[in-house]
Amino acid sequence: MTRLKSRKAFTLIELVVVIVIIGILVALAGFAYQSVVANSKAAVATDTAIQFNKSYQASLASGHDSDDALAAATSDMPTGSTVGTVTAGKVTVTGPSGAACSTLPTNGSDPGSAVAGECA
Repeated sequence: MTRLKSRKAFTLIELVVVIVIIGILVALAGFAYQSVVANSKAAVATDTAIQFNKSYQASLASGHDSDDALAAATSDMPTGSTVGTVTAGKVTVTGPSGAACSTLPTNGSDPGSAVAGECA
């Protein structure tokens, strides 16, 4: 009988299979990471828009006209946030993460319900 040699190393096929599996896992992790980052940016933009609406409504309630309330709400924005131009009563609020929400600042409504559509 011949004696089989004991294996001391991996074959090329085994190494290639392991590398392919690692590559697939890295690709899946990359997509999951991008999704999490996009969702967090949208959440920050939504929070920024809600904060803008609350500040706007507080300024209106204290007797400011809409232009002064808009200026006051803009000055209360978090660092890195911007408020775009008002078009058709909607204001585009960009959060510090770069994501933007379109919001409708109205007096007396729930600030969270005034955020329109998806934030991206």
